[in-house]
Amino acid sequence: VALGSFNSKNNIVSNASTTDTEFLLDNYELMPEIHTLVTNNSLIVNYPVTLNNEQIGTLLIHASLDILRKQQWQSASLLLIVFLISILIALALSLVFQRIISNPVRNLITLMDEVSEKNDFSLRANKEREDELGLLANGLNDMLEQISARDRRLSSQQTYLQQEVDRQTEELIDVNRALEQTIAQLEKAMQAADTANQTKSQFLANMSHEIRTPMHGVLGMAELLKTTELSEKQREYVQTVQRSGRNLLAIINDILDISKIEAGKFELEQIEFDLLLEISKTIDLIQPEADRKNLELGYVIDADVPRILIGDPTRLCQVILNLLSNAVKFTEHGYVTLVIRHELDLKQQTQLVCTVADSGIGVSIEQHQRIFDLFSQADNSISREYGGTGLGLAICRNLVKLMGGTITVRQNEPQGSIFEFSCFLKVSDSRSTAEKTTTLANTVQVLFLGQNHRTLYMLQQWCARLQTHFAYLQHIDPHSVKQLQTHTLRAPLVFFEFNVDKSELPPSERWQPPILDRQNSPVTYIGCTAAIKSLLKRQPNLTTLTLPLHYNQLLEHLDRYPSYPHTRLSTHTTLLDLEKISAHVLVAEDNPVNQTLVAELLSVIGCTCTVVDNGKDAVDAYLTGHYDVILMDCQMPVLDGYAATRTIREWEAETNSSSAESIPIIALTANVLEEGRDACLNAGMNDHIGKPFSITELSRKLKYWLKKNPSQSETILPTLDWEVVGTLKELQNATDINSFNHLTKIYIPHSQKIVNCIIHQAATDQLEELSKSAHSLKSSSAHVGA
Repeated sequence: VALGSFNSKNNIVSNASTTDTEFLLDNYELMPEIHTLVTNNSLIVNYPVTLNNEQIGTLLIHASLDILRKQQWQSASLLLIVFLISILIALALSLVFQRIISNPVRNLITLMDEVSEKNDFSLRANKEREDELGLLANGLNDMLEQISARDRRLSSQQTYLQQEVDRQTEELIDVNRALEQTIAQLEKAMQAADTANQTKSQFLANMSHEIRTPMHGVLGMAELLKTTELSEKQREYVQTVQRSGRNLLAIINDILDISKIEAGKFELEQIEFDLLLEISKTIDLIQPEADRKNLELGYVIDADVPRILIGDPTRLCQVILNLLSNAVKFTEHGYVTLVIRHELDLKQQTQLVCTVADSGIGVSIEQHQRIFDLFSQADNSISREYGGTGLGLAICRNLVKLMGGTITVRQNEPQGSIFEFSCFLKVSDSRSTAEKTTTLANTVQVLFLGQNHRTLYMLQQWCARLQTHFAYLQHIDPHSVKQLQTHTLRAPLVFFEFNVDKSELPPSERWQPPILDRQNSPVTYIGCTAAIKSLLKRQPNLTTLTLPLHYNQLLEHLDRYPSYPHTRLSTHTTLLDLEKISAHVLVAEDNPVNQTLVAELLSVIGCTCTVVDNGKDAVDAYLTGHYDVILMDCQMPVLDGYAATRTIREWEAETNSSSAESIPIIALTANVLEEGRDACLNAGMNDHIGKPFSITELSRKLKYWLKKNPSQSETILPTLDWEVVGTLKELQNATDINSFNHLTKIYIPHSQKIVNCIIHQAATDQLEELSKSAHSLKSSSAHVGA
């Protein structure tokens, strides 16, 4: 190694080496610009020396590499020897550790593989010493023991479960066997129940038919009896018969309704109807009983309730009629009112709320729920005192439920009860002409004088619906009169409420100067039937209206403004007032009483008839005669009404008769169940009249079907000349001689003989004798109005 330093002039300053100075100088000259130089045998480094950023000299280092290489070889040899020795030691140690560590671990791995392959958790590891491997062996043995114990438990549980499954399977088999037996029994029970229901329905239909058939005769004859001259006592007896018969029919109808509801065969109609018209007809049904008990019967339909609705008017009115009937039955004094309003007025649907209030005996809170159960009344004394089956309210609840509503009852203050039910009905898109108010009604001004708030509310709503000006005075005094004069009422139509309790006529003369002008403000007295009867006895020329006042009655009354003819209270309507129908009717009826009744009813409304007592004779009579309509009983001997109708329709089809020429066939049957009506229509009949029926219903049906088949009745002349009949009746009343009956008894056999002669003469071409016989028949018929 040589070390030398040079100054800035490249002169050597110092030298520390084993070589001479020339050797340093030669090396310095060789690398003035090279800092480091490596040769095969040496390493030369040239490093500048600076002071204050100025080079003042150079340091030159020269080292021989031979010694370094020799030392490297020595170090490498030593490292190789150490490495070999280390390998030998490591090999020896691995052999030792293999015996101490690897073999036990390998044994554990082998054991785990064997356990995994054989799923034999009873194998155990051998514990060779107390160290970590021993702990590992203990842990493995514990795990295998736990797994083995779990397997034993699982095996035991599996055995138990298998036994349980087997047991439950056996039980399930037994249950299935029992269920199959139960199902078979239920099927038999259902078949028995269906058979029982069918038997019950058939029984009810038969019983209804058997009861309605004689009731038809009783009620029909009673209706005819009312047209004759009767004393008041006799008329009361007839009305009692009619009332009792209708009550019996109501019970039968209730039982039939309950039967249909229980069988799930009760369906509601969806037809368009006039709410005001249907409710007015319902009120008319209950009014005679209310009049008999001198009760104030009233009703009102709020002005904003839609008039034309879609639903089942029959069932709606049935519920209302039942509630009104109960209210009248259990009210001895006071009033019975019906109020109809609506809630939840939607675009296409409305919720009607109907409230029936009375001042009767009332219903206690404890009885509120029980009275809606089948065959249940408030208590046993009610049934003994007032009668009834306890079916009405139960039917009402079911009908209301079918219409989507509810029915409730609460106490009325200070006395009585309030029944209220709701139902949902669709609002019709069509607008009835009856809904439109007349211009005259819009110009009328109505003034009500009275203190009854129920009558006041009724007139308010009717006038609001008519868009008529309305005012009222409950107390007639100077202040009220002066206040009234400030209003726009100049010449009002005055409705004065007259009560039966008034001992004198209303002192209208005292009110006349300030408020009334009799020529421009006519007075109409309104009140219940008893009050108006009492009033008309003293002042028969007064203008009166009887409560409850129907909307159409008020409209007709207002339409007569300013001329108001006097209205009279009719005690009863005679059947001779019915519109006469000129038609020839074929009656197929096997019951002699019903034959006589139907013939009499047809005679009253102006029809002639031919009566046969079985279906075969009805078919023969139709094929050989000319008739406008057929009244067909359904259950007859030889050939029933269904088969007779089918035979007639088949003959019409074979002869290519058009529908316009098909004769209308109307069923006369006591089977009023839906199945009975469907059977009639399916057999080819056009309509259905349930027994017993009124002459009004019969007349309405005949007019409807004769109008639909005008060709059947266009050529039929009037059967009777009612003018002649009336003259004969007057003659009979004037002479007290039964001349009319005497003439008819002579006329009928005599005319029959002439008719037989005419038939024979026509068949034998005896034209001259035929002309004489026809003239004789015409002359004798004219004398009796035939």
